[in-house]
Amino acid sequence: MGAQDVQYILDKVRGQHYQVACGKFFEARHKGSTLIETDLGGINHPNQYFEESQKFFAPKDEAAAAGQAAAEPRTADVA
Repeated sequence: MGAQDVQYILDKVRGQHYQVACGKFFEARHKGSTLIETDLGGINHPNQYFEESQKFFAPKDEAAAAGQAAAEPRTADVA
């Protein structure tokens, strides 16, 4: 997270704009995502933050798991 992001977030918190600060934090921690891409256009609840984060990382996690499974040696079934 860059210094500009941190300063922006702190300024919004000091101004009691917590949802805006939370949204900027989400964008900073989830590079390549914007709140426009979320279902509701922003973060409205801590559970929503978690759910949107899970959605963001899910494709990457699935691709990594598929790559790891392909790299593991197969063993023959022993009867």
